[in-house]
Amino acid sequence: MKKIKQLLFAITALISLNLFSQDISIHNNIALVNGKEYVTINKKNSNTYSISSLKTNAEIIVVKTNKRFNTYKNEYELLPTVTFVDLNKTWDFETESITNEKEVIKFIYNLKIVSLTGEANREMALNYYEYFEKLAKAQSQN
Repeated sequence: MKKIKQLLFAITALISLNLFSQDISIHNNIALVNGKEYVTINKKNSNTYSISSLKTNAEIIVVKTNKRFNTYKNEYELLPTVTFVDLNKTWDFETESITNEKEVIKFIYNLKIVSLTGEANREMALNYYEYFEKLAKAQSQN
């Protein structure tokens, strides 16, 4: 039963990235979703993106992409590792490959880890973190 729930969660995450298409654009490091200002995005280096609040200019999350094995696609891809700055928590996601700023914005928007107001969605972040903690424990017991 646990495996089925885990698989459903992963499939839901993958589907959500593909089904909900938005008009995403970036101008002067400000990401716009459907024409509305969302967050500030700064590419720190070739694989690290800093996401900041437009209201406070404070860094809220860092998305780092690393080439890892995607078990759902059975291939290596650039997959995101997300750090919530105020929670000091980091975890890896298995989703579509992320190669540029627009894909980072699409990822955080679709998974709702940053709210529509451009602030960290602590509740969603903690839900994901708890899920990944349980998944890690289950895998370590097998």
